[in-house]
Amino acid sequence: MVDLLGWLRALPQPLLLLAVAATIVAEAGLLIGVFLPGASAAIALGVIARAGTVNPALAAGTVALAAVAGTHFAYLRGRAGALPTPRRLAGPREHAVRLLRRSGPLALCFAQWLVAVRTLTPRLAGFAGLGYRRFAMASVPSGLTWGVVLTTLGHLAAGAYESLTQVFGFGAAGVVAVLALAWLLARRTVSARTTRRDRSDPGGQTSECVAGPA
Repeated sequence: MVDLLGWLRALPQPLLLLAVAATIVAEAGLLIGVFLPGASAAIALGVIARAGTVNPALAAGTVALAAVAGTHFAYLRGRAGALPTPRRLAGPREHAVRLLRRSGPLALCFAQWLVAVRTLTPRLAGFAGLGYRRFAMASVPSGLTWGVVLTTLGHLAAGAYESLTQVFGFGAAGVVAVLALAWLLARRTVSARTTRRDRSDPGGQTSECVAGPA
């Protein structure tokens, strides 16, 4: 694994800020971003800021603005229809689109804090036709908060860098996977119970006696 913190520390300040910003924008704005360490880069910048290499406020502002820019780029790509999906994933994609149409802002706020999910959700929001105003009302404050919080955590808890990257990186993805699996199992259980109930009471029909003409 690349020593991200060590690599960033070796950069001069302008390149350091540019590298972190580019990583965060690409993580949210490009589909390959699911493999990029955006959260780790944000926390690492906070750790470096504690050492005095870069101003803490400048570090937090860079990360926050990059997060907002990345989600906006992804949203615009989604509005343009740029959402390539394998045929076997077309069903889950449609479920996600319907969810975003119903509870778009809430889903966007939640997605910002989860690796991989924050890459796909803004693009799905654009693809689903979520209005820009609704998107921005959730995306901008979420992105700004995410950037400031992660950079501040890195600055305040520099010694816990590895633990923080686990929590806000792929460790969070594991939590999402478990929750998704639980949701699928619950949905399947409810569906099976509904099917059994329908079979035991087919239509709930009642017989009626119709009197014929006298």
